Amino acid sequence: MAKKTLLKPSEMTEVLERSRETIDLLVSMLDMAPKYEVLCQRFDLSYSAVIGQTIDNAVSKVIQDFLPKLHQYQLHYQEYGVNILHSSKQSLVVYFAVKKLVQVLEKVYTERDKPLQLYEYSTWFQNTVIFWLQTFKDECDNRVLKALEMDPKTTVMDSSVNFSTSSVDVLCCFSQIIKEWNDIDYGIMECCLIGVTKVTEIICDGARLYTDNIQTHLQREIFHNNNGTQSFAIKDKICISLNNIERVRQYLHTLPELLQWQFIINKIAAQTGDSGSNKDQIYKSLQRHIKIANSDIQQRIKILVGNVADKLSLQMEKSMACLLEKAGDMNVDPLMEYLDINLESLYKQLMESLYDRVVAELWNSILKTIIGKMKSGAMPEYYKHLDEHLSTLESYFGEENLGLPDAEVKQYHYHNIKNCITLNSLTSLDLIGRYYENMATNVHTPMVGYGQIFIKMGCAKQPNGNVTLSVKVVKANELRLDKCDVCSPYVVISLCPESTFPGSKAIRTEVKSKNNNPLFNEVFKFQDVSANTLTDKGGVLSITVFNQKLLSDQTIGEIFMPMSCATEIPSVRTVEVCPCITFSLKRQVDDQECYQILKQRSKWDKIAKTFIGKRQVYIM
Repeated sequence: MAKKTLLKPSEMTEVLERSRETIDLLVSMLDMAPKYEVLCQRFDLSYSAVIGQTIDNAVSKVIQDFLPKLHQYQLHYQEYGVNILHSSKQSLVVYFAVKKLVQVLEKVYTERDKPLQLYEYSTWFQNTVIFWLQTFKDECDNRVLKALEMDPKTTVMDSSVNFSTSSVDVLCCFSQIIKEWNDIDYGIMECCLIGVTKVTEIICDGARLYTDNIQTHLQREIFHNNNGTQSFAIKDKICISLNNIERVRQYLHTLPELLQWQFIINKIAAQTGDSGSNKDQIYKSLQRHIKIANSDIQQRIKILVGNVADKLSLQMEKSMACLLEKAGDMNVDPLMEYLDINLESLYKQLMESLYDRVVAELWNSILKTIIGKMKSGAMPEYYKHLDEHLSTLESYFGEENLGLPDAEVKQYHYHNIKNCITLNSLTSLDLIGRYYENMATNVHTPMVGYGQIFIKMGCAKQPNGNVTLSVKVVKANELRLDKCDVCSPYVVISLCPESTFPGSKAIRTEVKSKNNNPLFNEVFKFQDVSANTLTDKGGVLSITVFNQKLLSDQTIGEIFMPMSCATEIPSVRTVEVCPCITFSLKRQVDDQECYQILKQRSKWDKIAKTFIGKRQVYIM
């Protein structure tokens, strides 16, 4: 078998050019068909049939003989971009010429029972399509980089929103690729779907390439060069660059319509008889390319917007530092004046969607600064003033002013700060009440078991309006201490806090020597307890189990019962009629917020110092 001869680049160019010229000439001849048809009918001849079949035989043979050589050429030179680019462009010109020839033949050729070979021309170019798409990819990347290279620094392309010429050039490049692909109008639907998928990828990759280069440039030239020692001002370059990226990102969402996804999918479904589930799967698969690219670009926008907010925050921190150091003596005016100046510049130059993101990031930065620099353990007045400042800033950033939605204003950091300010604004007595309330409502089973205790609690009304609180310590089960197999337990009962139950004293049971499952069955009464304490959330019954030791007794565990757990009993009955409630013993740690605040206050507050001194005995 004779060895195939590989065409040289110059020969390939000549063949492709000659083919195109020949086909164009044939199209011109077919345009004259109506005139010649009248003449040929006198001799009982069909000009369109004769010329159509003649052209079909000649062109079909030439094209089908040549395309394998083109494919061999492109495979051989596939590592050489220039060769592939040149041959792909010229072969695409030939394809369009053949397509136009077929369109003319369909108008003049009337022999429907003898279809022309040229009608199948799409199948002949299947191998070439791959290289067309590769050319689209290479040209797209090159044009994106060229647009960035040639981009003037402050060119304004829109009177209301600032864009530079690079975004215009990039979008024109994307539009041209889409137009060329749509003009190809490839007849084999399965191949057409592959092509549409590839074009979608090409444009998504081009958008990412554009975004990555802008991000790299801004971070190198603007953000990293400003180390915080000098004042940071909003520059046109930043706004224009962010607008460019956002504009290109938004273009991605037009691809389904521009590339006629639904039309192609419906065509394939009609050919295969698909009922609809496969159609949805194909559409989702195409949509995934846009979704991923959009997410990548959004992430880069978030980083750049974060860079802007961070730089502005460096200047804001100076005002914030004074505000947080002396909340009662300072106001937020200097901070808001700085924000007004910079946000006005951003509002005028940034697209609305980007402006909203910057505002959200600035608010987030302010909240983080408050968290990082807010005093701990200060007097309640400090936190009350700080709450006023936070409310002013909240109103400034809110929907009626800067337009930040309420859900974004009152986000995670905001709620943390508000909770911290609310607790720190309380008096020490209120904090102690809140502490016991939290202890009593924390009914979760502990990770480590120290045993269970069984309690009955009831209350009987007294003639003076107060109540008698009766408590029965029934028993304890499976008591456990670290490094101690057997313990000698006893129970201490008290009403807390002392401010709610003034004069109340703790009561204790007998010691049950060397018994991890002691049976107590002891009843205790607290006389003249205010009835209001039964509904006071901060009032609790404290029950602590100790292990008696020679030198110092050890805490086994404790529980806190809300006073509301007391069952009302008639004066003629006893606590025995009350239900027995089982509690898992716990050992407290010092991570409770109220406890931490009181511990910080203990340096200057006597009430807090006394409370912490007593509670430390029970803390692990």
